[in-house]
Amino acid sequence: MPEIRIAKTPEIQERLRGFLGRKARKRFSATAFSTYLDCRLRFYFKYVAELKEPRRCRRR
Repeated sequence: MPEIRIAKTPEIQERLRGFLGRKARKRFSATAFSTYLDCRLRFYFKYVAELKEPRRCRRR
């Protein structure tokens, strides 16, 4: 499987900086930190790109 890489554009770098510093716009929660340690790509999709996981359909 080919490696997935996200280009660090100025916009993405700005979003990442939003997690750092005293005046951070977003909090770097324990869950976010754990997600980053587990899988940096998952962290990017969830917290930086703010993609939501699709709802799962329940079978009847």
